[in-house]
Amino acid sequence: MTVALPVLPYRTPTLPVSEVFGPVWQGEGPHAGRLCSFVRLGLCNLSCTWCDTPYTWDRTRFDVDVECPPRTAMWIADQLSHHDTDMVVLSGGEPLMHQRSEVLQDLIDTSDAEWHVETNGTIAPTEWFSNAVTHFTVSPKLDQGDPEKKRLKPKALAVFADLADQGRCSWKVVCATPHDVHVAADLFRQYEVPPAARWVMPEGTTPQAVMDGARAIADAATHHRLNLTLRSHTLMYGQERAR
Repeated sequence: MTVALPVLPYRTPTLPVSEVFGPVWQGEGPHAGRLCSFVRLGLCNLSCTWCDTPYTWDRTRFDVDVECPPRTAMWIADQLSHHDTDMVVLSGGEPLMHQRSEVLQDLIDTSDAEWHVETNGTIAPTEWFSNAVTHFTVSPKLDQGDPEKKRLKPKALAVFADLADQGRCSWKVVCATPHDVHVAADLFRQYEVPPAARWVMPEGTTPQAVMDGARAIADAATHHRLNLTLRSHTLMYGQERAR
């Protein structure tokens, strides 16, 4: 179990970057199939037992400083310039730990692309970050190893519920069992997330696991009238990492 890290300060000259890759198709959620680029940042404030990118935060198993070396805004922008896409997905790790970084602000402010952010929903976006990002995908975590008070933050989730009302945020909960789907449905109702923004996704890091998981939760998702997304990148490439 790793110690939770604080939101990083504004005056950070670099960002810990695991990988910048593309062009590739978004594999999950309401924008699945769109051509985009990915910027995967390091560090996370949670420690999900089933995380598919543990190398971005788990120092008990990985040398995170090597996996996520410090990069400048110029370096990241140069990598993105080779992709020629109009959508950039900021992932992690937990990217909102870095939302006050001058590197990230410079990067987004000087970009013509749409910026989409994938977050665990524990950190509310600042006013600037909320306005700068086109779309948030928030994935509240069910029982994944951390206590509820650490993984479900009501004030932050209320902000993301408001963004969902504006059509600028979708909620996507990873579910391994039908019971998980019921819990996710209760969470959606609790925060009055609009139906179009309610998504569940099967757990799995292999094509077979994703398909088995989808079949396992499909009936429950239908019962609660939830949207179901697969993981196209996993179905196509398995656990292969982009570089």
